[in-house]
Amino acid sequence: RKGNSVIDIKIDELTVGSTVRIKGLSSVGHIEQIDGKMATVIFGDMKTKMRVDRLEGATPPSQGGGVRQESISMLNWLGSSRAA
Repeated sequence: RKGNSVIDIKIDELTVGSTVRIKGLSSVGHIEQIDGKMATVIFGDMKTKMRVDRLEGATPPSQGGGVRQESISMLNWLGSSRAA
């Protein structure tokens, strides 16, 4: 994982504004809202709602390249998770 690493944060420590990533993916976003066990997370121009336990803390992304590939990875993940 280039540029941004995982931060050891417990699920109950994630708050609105936390920088996170979906476990197993490299796209980094931030939490917009938390409602119980669900969080609304913004990844670039995409907003999605998911269980908090599928998220892990991350360092904010560095400025520069790689955004397009991360967006493609996120779109592929969203498509496959909704098809299941």
